[in-house]
Amino acid sequence: MSKAPAESTRPAKRPFLRTVSPGIAVVLLCAFAVPAILNLAMGARDRWLRPPPGTFFTVDGARMHLNCTGAGSPTVVLESGLGDDFLQWRKIQPALSQITRVCSYDRAGYGWSDRRPGPRDSIHIADELHSLLEQAGISGPIILMGHSAGGLHIRQYATKYPTNIVGMVFVDASTPAQVNVLPAELVAPDNLRVPEIETVFGIPRIRGRCGQHEWTGMGTVPSDSLQDVALMKADDCQLSVLTTTGREWNDFRSDCEEVAGTGPFGDLPILIFSEDPQYRPSFWEPARLFPVFSKTWNSLQDGLKGLSTRSRRIIAKRSSHYVQIDRPELVIAEVGHFIRSIQGLQPQAAVYGTTTTE
Repeated sequence: MSKAPAESTRPAKRPFLRTVSPGIAVVLLCAFAVPAILNLAMGARDRWLRPPPGTFFTVDGARMHLNCTGAGSPTVVLESGLGDDFLQWRKIQPALSQITRVCSYDRAGYGWSDRRPGPRDSIHIADELHSLLEQAGISGPIILMGHSAGGLHIRQYATKYPTNIVGMVFVDASTPAQVNVLPAELVAPDNLRVPEIETVFGIPRIRGRCGQHEWTGMGTVPSDSLQDVALMKADDCQLSVLTTTGREWNDFRSDCEEVAGTGPFGDLPILIFSEDPQYRPSFWEPARLFPVFSKTWNSLQDGLKGLSTRSRRIIAKRSSHYVQIDRPELVIAEVGHFIRSIQGLQPQAAVYGTTTTE
C-alpha cells in the first residue's frame, strides 16, 4: 500500500492554526492599542485637571488660547518659536505685566489651541494672530516680541498689519538667510517619526519625560513653580504638538522666502537679544558643527540691526537659544526699559546700532 502524500496531513493542522492566529492577533492588538488608549486618556485627564490661564476664542472654526495679563499700553504680544507654546514665556510675562498688558498665546496645534488644516507658514500664522487679537479687542498700540521662528512671524505681521505697531523685540530670532548659509544638516527638517510613534504609545509618559519638551531641548527647569511644572507636563506628550511641529518645519523654508522681503521698518524701535556664541548647552547637537554655527548665527543676529535705524543688540552671557529661560532677569530689565521708553517714561537708548554683551 502506497504512502499517503504529505499534503493529506495538513487539514488536521488548520483548526489549530485558526485557533492560535486570532489569539495572537488579540494579544498584539492589546499590546499596541491599550497603551495608546491609556496615553490618550491620561493626556486628556491632565489637560482637564490643569486648564491654562487665559481665554479661548474661535478663529476660523478653530479654538485658540490667549493669555493676557496686566494692564496698560502698549500691549506686548508674545510669539513663541517652532514647537513651543505660551509657557515658554513663563519666566518673563508676570514681571512685564507689572508694567503693561502682556499677551501670550498658543498657535494652532500647540498647547491648548485646536489643530487646523492648511499651511503653517508665516503668512497664515500672522493672519490667525491678527484675527485672534481682533476678537480679543486688542488693536494697539502693540509691541511684537518673537522668539526663534517667532521672529519671522512677527516680521510678517508687522508688514501685513503695520498700523499701531510701535516696537519689536527679537529673542534669538530666526532670519530668512539662515536656510542658505547654515550647514544643511542644521536647516533640514527634523525627523519626528520615531518621537511621534513613541508618543502614540505613551513611552515618554511611562519614562516620566512629559514636560521635558525633548524635541526642542528646553523643558522644565529647576526654578519653575509647581504650577508651571504641572502645566508643562499637561501640554507635553501630545501627538498634536509633534505633528504641528513637523508641519511648521516643512513650511520653514517658505517662511524664510516670505519674510525675506519684509523690512526695513524705518525708525521703529527694535531690541535684539542673542544667545552667547561661546556657550554650547548640553542639548546642542551635533557638537562638531557648533563652531561654524555660532560664528554664522552671530553674524546673522548682528544683521537684524539693519531692520531699523533705532535698533540695538544684546548678547546674553551664558545663554542658549532660549534667552528668556536662561537669562530672564536680563530680558525683563531690558524689555522693561524698552517699554517705558516707548511710553515716554524713560529716555530712549543713547546709542543705536550697537551690540553689547551683558
